[in-house]
Amino acid sequence: MRNKASFEKASRDNRFDFEAAVEAAYLQNPGLESSVYFVDIGSGRVAHPDPAILSDLLHFISDSPAGQQHIQPKIRDCQNHKTSYCHFGGESSFVYIYTGDDRPSFFSSRVSEAQEMHFIFDHEFAHAHIPSGASDNRFLAENTADAYALIRHIQRFGNKTPLTDEIVGFRARDTVFRANGIFNFSCPAMEHILDMRKTVDFAALTPAQTSGLAEQIALEYTPDGDMLKRLYTSFSPLQKNSTLQELEQLAVTTKDAEVLKWSATVLKAVLKNKIAAPEGTTAEGFGKDMNKRLAAITRRQHRMTPQP
Repeated sequence: MRNKASFEKASRDNRFDFEAAVEAAYLQNPGLESSVYFVDIGSGRVAHPDPAILSDLLHFISDSPAGQQHIQPKIRDCQNHKTSYCHFGGESSFVYIYTGDDRPSFFSSRVSEAQEMHFIFDHEFAHAHIPSGASDNRFLAENTADAYALIRHIQRFGNKTPLTDEIVGFRARDTVFRANGIFNFSCPAMEHILDMRKTVDFAALTPAQTSGLAEQIALEYTPDGDMLKRLYTSFSPLQKNSTLQELEQLAVTTKDAEVLKWSATVLKAVLKNKIAAPEGTTAEGFGKDMNKRLAAITRRQHRMTPQP
């Protein structure tokens, strides 16, 4: 196994090394070697530092009834959808990572392949090894996974990166324009972590402290059911082919401060080219008066924001 310094250097390079990421996960989180397993479903690789466990794992996936009935179908499903996933299986978890070049990209081209793939890897790994990451409350589970992935991103790449600029707008956009309901609304937790950069040295945290902090933030900042219901009700008319003008109209008419906040977040992120516009939506219609219209929304936010 490589030492910790070599893993940290590899993570800073502009590439993603699946086997190095797996070895680092085990090195930094001892005790998981017999309960969390990693499969690169883009290439079919299974990675594990222990040759005996690796041999048993390959046999289990390929030849055992459980592997054929449960593991292989889930791997094929992830391959077909080109997606990564954490699969819970009794006392063990399988982390499937899709590394193929044809995988969908979540962030803009400003975010390197290494940064995006490490974020995905850490997100799925958090589901496997942090208790709240496996919660039946999917919002808590997704908040835990995003919180861990963002803290690990800052530890690897620093406080100010293209991904830290995009993550809140990216999650907010997919909340506002999600056609089949809200699945992952981690924006409040992401905002809190980004604000913590002013006072917390994330790089100084141990692996255990990192996992514990991610869980603590997720437990505190996962929205309650009432807020999620209000957001869903307000945003459900907006589909991926809706216009930004429709979102702007919601921002200037809603009486709900949270709906206004996240509407404004998406509008500003898209119009200032921090994130891509939703599929089928363009920024047409926001010409020279774009800044004026955004300023009016910001003033409305200030008026509706509760004062301490």
